[in-house]
Amino acid sequence: MTATFYPTLHQHLATDYRRNLAVTAGAGTGKTEVLTRRIIKILSREKHFLDRLLVLTFTDKAAVEMKERIYVAIEKELQRTGEPHFQKLKDTFFNNYISTFHAFCAALLREYPIEAGIDPYFRVLDETDKVLFLRKSINRSLRELAADKHNRDIHLLSGEFSRAAISGSVFEIIQKREDMGQWLDSFVRLDRQDYLERLEKYRDCMLREMAYKLYKSRELDSCRQQLAALADQIPFDESALSRRRDLLLRLIPLLKEELEPAAYQSIDADRIVELKSEILKNTRLSTPSKAWSDEAYEALKGVFISLRYLLRSFAVEDFTIAESHEEYGFELLQALARLAGYCLNTYEEDKAAQNYLDFQDLQLKVLDLFASEKHRHILDELRERFLFIMVDEFQDTNDLQWQIIKKIAADETETVVNPKLFIVGDEKQAIYSFRGGDVRLFSRVRQELQKANRAGGHDMQPFDLNLEGLKDYAAEYREKIGDDSGPRAGEIVFADNFRSAATPINFFNMFFHDLLSREVYEEYDARPQKLVCSGNKSAGSVELLLVDSGSNGAADELSSAEHDSEESPANPAAAADLSHHFKEALLIVEKIKEVFLGDEEKYRRVRECAQKGQPAVAILLNRRTMLKTYEEALRLNRIDFTVVRGRGFFQRQEIVDLGNLLRFLTNPADDLSLVAFLRSPAGHLSDEGIFLLSKLPGKLSLFAKLVSAAQTNKALAKQSLSARDYESVLNAAANLERWLGMAGRLPLVEFLRLIMQEGGYYVSLCRGTRGEQAVSNVEKLLDSARMKSLEEGSDLADFTEWLNNRIDYIEEEGEADIDISLGGSVQIMTVHQSKGLEFPMVFVPDLAAGFNLGERDALHAGHVPFAMTVSDTGITRQETPEIGIIAPNPDNDWESEPILIKRIMKRRLRDRLIAEKKRLFYVAATRAMDHLVLVGTSDFASPAVIQRVKFSPLDDLTNWMDWLNRILGISFQVYGSRGEIVYGNEAGKPMQIPYRKFSADDALLGVEAEYRTNFPVD
Repeated sequence: MTATFYPTLHQHLATDYRRNLAVTAGAGTGKTEVLTRRIIKILSREKHFLDRLLVLTFTDKAAVEMKERIYVAIEKELQRTGEPHFQKLKDTFFNNYISTFHAFCAALLREYPIEAGIDPYFRVLDETDKVLFLRKSINRSLRELAADKHNRDIHLLSGEFSRAAISGSVFEIIQKREDMGQWLDSFVRLDRQDYLERLEKYRDCMLREMAYKLYKSRELDSCRQQLAALADQIPFDESALSRRRDLLLRLIPLLKEELEPAAYQSIDADRIVELKSEILKNTRLSTPSKAWSDEAYEALKGVFISLRYLLRSFAVEDFTIAESHEEYGFELLQALARLAGYCLNTYEEDKAAQNYLDFQDLQLKVLDLFASEKHRHILDELRERFLFIMVDEFQDTNDLQWQIIKKIAADETETVVNPKLFIVGDEKQAIYSFRGGDVRLFSRVRQELQKANRAGGHDMQPFDLNLEGLKDYAAEYREKIGDDSGPRAGEIVFADNFRSAATPINFFNMFFHDLLSREVYEEYDARPQKLVCSGNKSAGSVELLLVDSGSNGAADELSSAEHDSEESPANPAAAADLSHHFKEALLIVEKIKEVFLGDEEKYRRVRECAQKGQPAVAILLNRRTMLKTYEEALRLNRIDFTVVRGRGFFQRQEIVDLGNLLRFLTNPADDLSLVAFLRSPAGHLSDEGIFLLSKLPGKLSLFAKLVSAAQTNKALAKQSLSARDYESVLNAAANLERWLGMAGRLPLVEFLRLIMQEGGYYVSLCRGTRGEQAVSNVEKLLDSARMKSLEEGSDLADFTEWLNNRIDYIEEEGEADIDISLGGSVQIMTVHQSKGLEFPMVFVPDLAAGFNLGERDALHAGHVPFAMTVSDTGITRQETPEIGIIAPNPDNDWESEPILIKRIMKRRLRDRLIAEKKRLFYVAATRAMDHLVLVGTSDFASPAVIQRVKFSPLDDLTNWMDWLNRILGISFQVYGSRGEIVYGNEAGKPMQIPYRKFSADDALLGVEAEYRTNFPVD
């Protein structure tokens, strides 16, 4: 082992391989280094080769980085020890199983193709290709069904939904076919009465869950306690307020009494609704008597408002069952199930015809292979081959992937007997549910591994507390762990953070303690974890940059019904005719310039990184829609930056420009594509020039007029156009005529490179601030063209269709892979793309962006609980796959309304997404090494805002700014344009957080006019 690496106690324990281990590694705690060290320890002590280890992760980039780390570690050990075994490890390094899940499954299927019943030369559809292929297959199926006049299903559904809605619903079902396959098979055979009986179970479970959470709510008890204190302070005086106070003191315990049985049995929903209605009725304000002081009246008002917010979110009345509505919904669902089944069969046939497998197929076919009695030897071989299995980022695993791992790690009884499994991850960083990741698996598997360790006696094995003679951990173990059986049973937690400075870590500990703490934890809820600053010796900072929208909007309806609010003066910043997003961008630019051009010692690392062209500042976006605003503000202030995967690869301008040119070359009558090409840097024709060109005489296509202007109508064109536009017309006409003549005559890639060079594409791309990235993107596209040509024999028309399908489809593929260290000092990326990265200074803007909670979706596909149990660790449910839709309600004039299942799914989806938004905020904040700057907008003095953030249940707030305002008390501490907010709780030390408000007088507004006219930086 290298003498330079001294792990913490818990990191050292994680290298133990005599028990199954589940490691929770908080942000910046060095899990990748520990995983590498664990692998080297196994290879060194057990003299194994890499082909006996299975190491799985979730992205190609992470797999490559892991291989690089392990190879470097092997080289270091070889140099340090000179052992022949490490030379053999180096020589046989490529015989490893370090990969993504998909790559592992594909390799396994190619190793056993006959047993799996597939062609060994199958091709894997990546996610983009799969989406396009699936949509094309679904649309063809729907056209076929629509042409069949006898198909009742398609006509029934078409009477209620648009073709796009039907297609989208089928698409979602097939996308989740590993879960929905069971529903598709069974629902078409389901009896109507059985379905209605199911609904009763679903409703009962939903109501019990809601009732139990309200029963455990500290807020309800707090309201009762405050009312009791007011009863002691203000004696009963026959006033309306006193009567309501005393009535509430009787009603709240009655409600609690009705809620209490929810943990173990059904509740009386009607009685609870009755009590809820009575409580709400008695939270109306009225003129206080003389006995009520102003202070007591305000306290009572706060209790009333809290009760209203709390009980209105406890909407048990939303889950009634209207039998006629549900019966019609059932009919639509059975039609949808038959339709989706038909489309799924077509999709499978279409894939088979072209020898395709998608990512789901890879996993499903591996599981089928493992389940085959005929080929049981394969699983036995894999169990013998892989002595150790390690999974990184386990919080992003889905159930299929866990089943694959477990099959290999377990014995014939499906029990993980041998201590061969190691998982590492962090539930607080589970942010990929949209890719199928299931954060609930982490806690379930952690408990399963602990149970397996205890059953196998592995928890009785002592830890080796000596680090190769370099360090002894025995005393530290006794002090920090002692009799705690958790680590010996296989649960280890990393808390030492080596990334962030003391001030940010203190903020993380306190803020996320307040944000993540709950009375009842769900399996998908991350729990607070206290981090310890262990590596970064600088103090660091946390700062707020605020835009006060200053509208001082109407008071919330809870109080405005009875009291009018006074209107405050207009905010001076609001007078500037700029969007609040641009104001946020200007605040960021001002701060960056202050840091880069200043000499404050605390920002030294940021400046040093910037001067070297290394990543110094990251602007992390929670949505892409405002990307252009931040780009423009930086450009206009001449700050170099790189957008790391700012949009999908195929939506970058250089790719779109090339796509438009190819569209025209394959269809010269396409005037729109020609216009787009002429406006591009390669065409270099102004909008005015294009307009004048289109007005040349003759009923000709635009291309014919272009050629005419360059040849037969030169004089008129020269007279009409500017000198620059005329020159551009001559060049464009000559190039396009030449390229049209050569299209189809040259090999695809050779033709594409020809037009790139002759058209001056490379020169035009290199002019901009992101020239290196743009050229890399084009080269990546040419590589794709080469593969399409070699593997599929694609010609220009095929490639053009392939490319433009992807341009039209907005997806999440990143730009061409460039190491961020090459991308400049300021980097813009989404929070998701920042995961695993770190930066000296991090800005998190657009905090007020509302969450997309999927509430407008026409269909929800997922799981519905039909039974639940409550324990000290939270709620455990038994669930079944279902589909929720909207359907006409005969009892409400045939208005389309969500059926019960959709209402339940909507509620549960909202809860899960709110939990994920909390985790996303955690990931964003913890990317900061030294300085975290939070940037957001609100109408801080507005009575409506103050009331909402103060009294709403935290999970009813739907943006990061409201969470921040609620927890830090921004509305109550921000007065001037600059100042400090005092913040503290039991999870950390009290701190002062400086804030700065946007000011029209101080802002960098000299660029305003240029910004509004899309000032060209290049």
